Amino acid sequence: MQSIKAIEESTVQFIRDKVLSVHVLDGGHINETYLIETGSERHILQRLDKNIELSKLEHNYRLYSAVCERRGWAYPAWLKNRGGSYFYTDHNGGAWRAYAYINADIMTPPLSTETLHACGRGLAEMHAILRELPKRPMAVYPHLHDLKHYYDNYVRLLSGGDLRGENRDPELETLIDDRINEMLTVQPRRSSAIHGDPKLKNILFRDGVVIGFLDMDTVMPGSLTEDVADCIRSSCVADGRFSASAAKHLLEGYQSAAPQEAVDGIMRELPEVFNKINFELGLRYYSDAISKDKKFRNSDPKALLEKARTRLETIWDECI
Repeated sequence: MQSIKAIEESTVQFIRDKVLSVHVLDGGHINETYLIETGSERHILQRLDKNIELSKLEHNYRLYSAVCERRGWAYPAWLKNRGGSYFYTDHNGGAWRAYAYINADIMTPPLSTETLHACGRGLAEMHAILRELPKRPMAVYPHLHDLKHYYDNYVRLLSGGDLRGENRDPELETLIDDRINEMLTVQPRRSSAIHGDPKLKNILFRDGVVIGFLDMDTVMPGSLTEDVADCIRSSCVADGRFSASAAKHLLEGYQSAAPQEAVDGIMRELPEVFNKINFELGLRYYSDAISKDKKFRNSDPKALLEKARTRLETIWDECI
């Protein structure tokens, strides 16, 4: 967490009203996020990860913000600071941004049939918006969904100085070794602009309908199937158990608003891609649990190991 001085310094660059309270929000894995409350409004203030290229963030923002505005789609609309820029650099070199808080509902599984259908339909509408981008977005996180990259890092970790050997789990490592070659062969088509992280916490609902998405930093060229698989992963797994019926309802919602040719391609790839998405995330969680160099914030090794086990053991149900 940043010092009070850094937070206050950055807040006044974006927000003119008197600040009444500042609360830490722990939901994100990458950026430090704060809820800023004034007498009449609420805002989100974020200190961005030091590895993010701000020029890529702004390039993508200018593309999707224009389309979202035209379509009436809710998204984090950045504020400009006192100097007219979207970013403010503090005295320690940290980059900050802010946007107005969006009043909406965030759901958690298990979801009702109606909410699952709305979730799938909302993702299809998000994909339709991204098809309207006037230019190709840039990958702010170039290795997102790059399993080989994460596996290579894992192999280096096992033989390097950053290893925390006391957290290693032989059973999980055997599971990784047994499945890695199969998972590396899964190569879905990457021919579309995608959200990149359409987990349930990033989907905004109001009155049972999806009205927009959060965390648009991951917008990138990629695979529609991976987006759908990732949405199912976060929406249709409760208490560590994958629900085939929940996934079926979500897919029906997606099919109701997506072009048939896109749906056909997704359904052909979905079982293998769903398994890969879960395996990849499980590998990332396990790597973080046994590493001194943490990538995920606010997670202790025991929690990471449990998350890794759940993800590695979650596979597609052929009954769908």
